Amino acid sequence: MLTFTILLGDRSADRPELSLAEASEMASIGFRFAEFRPETGKFRLSPAYRTLHNLDRGTLSLYLLRQLSFVDALRLGMGMMLGNWRHDDVLEVDNVRALTIRTRHRRVRVMLDGEIELLDGPLSFRSLPMALSVLAPPAVEAAQPALAVAQA
Repeated sequence: MLTFTILLGDRSADRPELSLAEASEMASIGFRFAEFRPETGKFRLSPAYRTLHNLDRGTLSLYLLRQLSFVDALRLGMGMMLGNWRHDDVLEVDNVRALTIRTRHRRVRVMLDGEIELLDGPLSFRSLPMALSVLAPPAVEAAQPALAVAQA
């Protein structure tokens, strides 16, 4: 699996603009780009890559669909194939530390980690920052936040 880490500075973590040096180094180790234009400074990674955010912040990503028409489902499906589904207008996205979901129905159909499940309500979720212990090599201290890009 290809990985590359960049220092974010004041760049967006969702779609960081790459410098010529970063894009060139990524291309040299095998990353593919949907757009690679050194003359204009435009570098856009292919949809096969995703960004990996810092997982120890203690937040959960919440994706909410209030209603879903057939056309919305088709558009979201196409967006998922192209890698731009997170910016669809029918989808509300937020980061939360804890969440309780109450509905009129006793059982609720939810998607947890990509799997559809039928759960009894109310549903309560919370994130426990730093709760997972992982054996890993020593971290290199960075003066700025960093973002890893990996092959999906």
